[in-house]
Amino acid sequence: MALFGSLFRKKKSDPSSWDELWTVLAPYGGRVTPSSTETWLRAAATMDPKVLAKAKDQLERAYDLLDTEAVARFAGEIPFTGPDRPFARRRFLRTVDAVIVAGPEAVARVAADPSYLRSYDSSPAVAPYETPDPEGYLSDRWDVERWKDPLHRMVWKDVLVSLSTRRQKAWPSVADDSAAQMFHLDPEYGWIDVDASSIAAEQGAPVEARDGWTGAGIEASKRLYAALGSPLERPDVLGLVAVVVLSQAEWDDEAEDGDEVRAGVLNIGIDRSATELDIALSDEECAVTDQDERVALLVGRAAHALLVFDLPFTGSQAAALGELARSRESQGR
Repeated sequence: MALFGSLFRKKKSDPSSWDELWTVLAPYGGRVTPSSTETWLRAAATMDPKVLAKAKDQLERAYDLLDTEAVARFAGEIPFTGPDRPFARRRFLRTVDAVIVAGPEAVARVAADPSYLRSYDSSPAVAPYETPDPEGYLSDRWDVERWKDPLHRMVWKDVLVSLSTRRQKAWPSVADDSAAQMFHLDPEYGWIDVDASSIAAEQGAPVEARDGWTGAGIEASKRLYAALGSPLERPDVLGLVAVVVLSQAEWDDEAEDGDEVRAGVLNIGIDRSATELDIALSDEECAVTDQDERVALLVGRAAHALLVFDLPFTGSQAAALGELARSRESQGR
């Protein structure tokens, strides 16, 4: 029995035995590019769901082999050296996908000698708040029908970035640190997020449109990031910091008795894993159509929200936020 169990485990972990995975990934043609991704999405939409499900399980085994601390120490210009140092997690995952799509020999080779990862790292660095193309990772796109929904892509395209419980053992340096498992110090990721997509959705606009409220939120995020600094400059006790922008009616529905509210800012939670502060726009503010005015409005309101709860910013960061908040007030708010 022990012998058969050992053989079964070996087969499950042997990339050459994952026939369904390599069949399903064949439309990529060995490389992940925008065009190969579109080709795969069209092909996957016609594939047998049972085959896709089995291949998805095999894909998870590939990530188990490659999404490890040992492999990450050979990833790109900023390899993993510890939980308190910058690590380009998203670039690493794009490189892991490149290895998987290259086939079973590539997966086995990198698993056996992680230094070979370098030969698959052709992914360009991405500036904060810019989205790599194609979005997401292999696993994210598996459910093709859901991936067609822009809102689903926006919410779930980074599903692999945070470590799952199953994969934590492959990252001993962060195994006992839930915040570090989310890789906040990724230089490709902006740690300040002004999310106005709810306003866009209420107005029936595409939530991903860069020229609408969602785009105004992204631009406001960039400006706050420029004022507050890189992930290394964020206060240690804060993780990802989101200012969520709602209509007044939605904000009223969100706020419950006992919630902490100061100066129109709802505290959803402040901690090292994630911080969320919710603010409301009036009907008049929601009706603004000029994009520059939208951005200025969001920058000022978000800066105010970040100051209200005495978050542990440095003196210079607090001063920068105060100036941004006052700039909006001087325009009539």
